[in-house]
Amino acid sequence: MYWIGERQNAMTKRMKVLGCLVLSVALTGARPARADASPADIAAVEVVFAAAKKLVKEGRFNEACPKFEEAERIDPTPGTLLNLGDCYRDSTPPRTASAWGAYQQAGILAGKRDDAARVEAATQRARAIEPVLSRVIISPAPAARIAGLEVKWDGKLFGEGSWGTAIPVDSGDHTIEATAPGKKAWTGKVAVRVNGGTMTAEVPAFADAPAAAAIPPVATPAPAGWAPQRTVGIAVGAAGLVGIVVGSVFGARAMSADSASHAHCLAPDYTRCDPQGQELGKDAFSAATASTVGFLLGGAGVIGGVVTFLTAPTTGSAPKKSTSRAWGVEARPLVSAQVGGLVVSGAW
Repeated sequence: MYWIGERQNAMTKRMKVLGCLVLSVALTGARPARADASPADIAAVEVVFAAAKKLVKEGRFNEACPKFEEAERIDPTPGTLLNLGDCYRDSTPPRTASAWGAYQQAGILAGKRDDAARVEAATQRARAIEPVLSRVIISPAPAARIAGLEVKWDGKLFGEGSWGTAIPVDSGDHTIEATAPGKKAWTGKVAVRVNGGTMTAEVPAFADAPAAAAIPPVATPAPAGWAPQRTVGIAVGAAGLVGIVVGSVFGARAMSADSASHAHCLAPDYTRCDPQGQELGKDAFSAATASTVGFLLGGAGVIGGVVTFLTAPTTGSAPKKSTSRAWGVEARPLVSAQVGGLVVSGAW
């Protein structure tokens, strides 16, 4: 009877073990799709999931994990997350923190689906891996805790709420970056060992960033060889040309009136004229006077504009020193009963 009892106990233990194995296969081998997954999603995930399971059987965990990750991205289920956690756990080197996180996520998702079996499986696996987790405490030095401080772990923001707390991390080399307004950015390296326990990574006080050098305004240079004085010279010369044109018009009128008066005056001096001749003589004299004034002002403007233009300093160069040699312009009107004009003379 004792032997029969022992045999029955052994058979009961084997049945329990077999039941656990069947449960394990059911939890990790099956991958029920979520209700809102499209047929295309289900087709893609099933193929990727099957390829990942094949790689696991061959012991190629580092190649299998990305496929489980893709399957979980397209259609997250507790079963996929459990397989992903196992893959992380068995990778080389083991990614224990990622595995622990996958188990935790699987348990939460299974709880939302009232899947008690997978909740239990996820809890047990997370509990089994906790003793070998490597953890890091990021602790900025008091002098580094200034407004605007940002800390990143492997490029991801590590918020202030996580400072001073032991956070599970995968083994391997990691990068810490810290920035703050007006300070030089700081970068540090952290090597986390497998089953390395808890370590502290301190962010030191920042060095002040160098002050930005003031950039002087760049003046736009004027065209080479040009100066405001030359512009003035052109304007004055143009006004002078207008005066000369006006003088020419009145000069032509004066000559025309004088020529017409000859028919009403006696030669040779044409000073003795009838009333009409006298009137034409007066018109000729008035036109000659206007012509003279026009030529006088116009000539002076042209000469003054030319001199102003030619004596202008080149842009960017020092003004020319005056010399002892004097220069000047002189304009004298020329008026008679027969002709009007302007005599211009000068020295340079």
